[in-house]
Amino acid sequence: PHPYFDGGEAVTPTGSWYMGVSNYSENKEIASKFVEWLTTDDETCQKTYSIMQNLPCNISVLDSIEQDSANEGTVAALNVYEAMNTAMARPQMVGYEEWQSVMQETYSDIKNGSDPQAALDAAVEEIDSLIAKYQQ
Repeated sequence: PHPYFDGGEAVTPTGSWYMGVSNYSENKEIASKFVEWLTTDDETCQKTYSIMQNLPCNISVLDSIEQDSANEGTVAALNVYEAMNTAMARPQMVGYEEWQSVMQETYSDIKNGSDPQAALDAAVEEIDSLIAKYQQ
């Protein structure tokens, strides 16, 4: 299970694959129907889950995964439990992808022997540079 502090509330961060229709699409109506079918049709969501093993947004498919006795005690069952009971969307943050990428590299550098203060100072500079485009 996702860790939490003693006496705290169990909260599982969410956020994963997403789909959308480009504002520049020449076929917005058809593309929108495709996305709707892909994300709401029970059979399609079940097939997508069986291929990709990413939890679906479709609650009836989550229920079917949870009720399948073959999943008892598995990571899939835990994932479904957390999705249905403790899930909370991550805070919206401009530049999150950039921040996450730099911080993953920084943590790895520190783990592999870099000076923590120097690594974090360099990360701040890089993040500031990368997110400057959002501050215009």
